[in-house]
Amino acid sequence: MSWLAELLEQNSSDPRERLELGQQILSQLQISRLSSDSTLLNDFCDLVVQWLSGSNYKVALLAVEIIDVAIEVSADVISPYLLDRATALVERLGDSKQSVREAMVQLLAALANTPHCSPQAVLERISFGLNHRQWLVRIGTMHVVRVVLENRRRFVEPQIHRMIPSLCHLMVDPNIDVREVAASTLVVIFWHLGENVLSSIRKRQLIPEPKRCIGVKKFKMETFSFLDGSFTGSEKGVHQ
Repeated sequence: MSWLAELLEQNSSDPRERLELGQQILSQLQISRLSSDSTLLNDFCDLVVQWLSGSNYKVALLAVEIIDVAIEVSADVISPYLLDRATALVERLGDSKQSVREAMVQLLAALANTPHCSPQAVLERISFGLNHRQWLVRIGTMHVVRVVLENRRRFVEPQIHRMIPSLCHLMVDPNIDVREVAASTLVVIFWHLGENVLSSIRKRQLIPEPKRCIGVKKFKMETFSFLDGSFTGSEKGVHQ
């Protein structure tokens, strides 16, 4: 029996026992790759998703750490199995603990960079989160989109373009935090994909005029801030 199978058999519903078992799994992952056995990999992913979905945030954070290390040492074998569970991972973007939400954003962004798991596939799998009933999931999904766009822009333009109508709809979301993040996300998209995106939004009337004006103003303000910072930085170099 492999080390992973032995540890998986020790799974318990007790949070304290899960924390102890999680540390054992982490220690073993530091020195051993994951097996390529599909049954074991499915059981392993089921376990970490179960822990993520539980009510104990310490166990949830430990599950994220385990997945992070598993990706680091065995991305080639584990990534497809994690991608199959993208729905469950996205749900944790709405966790009540900010630390868990932030960890999940980084985890999903990291998954987009692993072998056998493309950024395009990750964006396709998480896109439903933009229309999720839980506002924190909508926000978390936008954060993942931004990180992936900033890291892998030339690979994900088609996926980003398909998300634009949903992002525009979030500009009139009932939740003010969602509206703010949607505006900022669209600004990032304008930055990376060009002002033709803005022209397309205007032409298709995807955002009500007042909201669109706010987005344009925000884009121009951030552009000016960036250029002003660059100019100031260059002047400092001249005078030093």
